[in-house]
Amino acid sequence: MNRSDQPFAIFAPATSANLGPGFDTLGLALDLYDEYRFEVSETTFVEVTGEAADETPTDESNLVLDAAIRYSRILGAEFRHRSVRQVSRIPVSRGLGSSAAATVAGIVAACRSAGIEVHHSKLIEQATAMEGHPDNVIPALTGGLSVIAQAGSGPVWTKVPFPSDLQIAIAVPETRIETDRARSVLPSKVDFADAVFNVSRAALLVSALQRSDYSVLAEAMRDRLHQPHRSPLHPALSEMMEAAYDAGAVGAALSGSGSAMIAFAESDAEGVGAAMRAACEAAGVSCESFTTHVCSEGLRVHPE
Repeated sequence: MNRSDQPFAIFAPATSANLGPGFDTLGLALDLYDEYRFEVSETTFVEVTGEAADETPTDESNLVLDAAIRYSRILGAEFRHRSVRQVSRIPVSRGLGSSAAATVAGIVAACRSAGIEVHHSKLIEQATAMEGHPDNVIPALTGGLSVIAQAGSGPVWTKVPFPSDLQIAIAVPETRIETDRARSVLPSKVDFADAVFNVSRAALLVSALQRSDYSVLAEAMRDRLHQPHRSPLHPALSEMMEAAYDAGAVGAALSGSGSAMIAFAESDAEGVGAAMRAACEAAGVSCESFTTHVCSEGLRVHPE
């Protein structure tokens, strides 16, 4: 049996994009994973447990299997690992990169099944073409904090050190916000002053994280390009952000297009998450919260 015939498992992390001012530019990988276990099979079999299991497709339209089959065709190969056991942990349609995780997992699975090694840059190009969000795709593949710029040839990116002592709280309202809907409320043009506002804060944020200067994070994570426009879609955006700061957060923002919120804390991230959850529930919407860390290595592949 060839090595590519062996079963394998892929762990793809959640991601949080934007971090306030870095709209379509900043992406952070989180220590929360969707898990996929692949075995060679002549017929398609998909088993899904966990988050949104009852509404996740179990045929070839399943995101991870669809990406694997599509990229296998690009590689000139047949995707043979069609028995998939999926454990979903990343909340769906909450701005935590669940579709990016599935897409990158499928593309990497295609390479593994075909026994072909593909450079990261090519994987990023293909995953971005399929999923459309390099600020989720890149950190999901490579881990850590990424700064991304779109260029004519595709995304140009670099990794930025993220302080190991900074704690992360996530609050996830029950409300779902589809990405297309969140995009539709954004203006086609922005005021020059607002553009300058965000550019300066994004630069300040990256510098502050590199230097572990938490005193400026609250100012650095302010935004005028997307959060004010998306606030009407959210059950309690401003209330949850205010609660995070009142509980001791040094920075807080909408995660991606939401509805999840991300907050950074020097201590008691659990308390910060609980405060955001309570603010959401006070607005009449159920909410969960948890603490996590940065996923430094990105997607992982393990032989079974």
